[in-house]
Amino acid sequence: MQFDRNAVNRMLRLDDGQLRQIIARLADEAGIDRAALNLSAGDLQALRQALGSASDQELTRLAEQLESQKNGGSTHGR
Repeated sequence: MQFDRNAVNRMLRLDDGQLRQIIARLADEAGIDRAALNLSAGDLQALRQALGSASDQELTRLAEQLESQKNGGSTHGR
């Protein structure tokens, strides 16, 4: 998934259920255990706020980190 400003804005317009599905798909792609993602409504609100206020540079870094996880790499030391 691409994390440019347009993609983030589309994600922010999703309802909580749809956003949870996107997060679950990203977790699956990154090899993250879904059971570890027990997100409350407060967690989703905090995620929305973080994504909404993230700079383009931060979004690029997030996309790179997710891609690295998906490919089995590590982002430590970046």
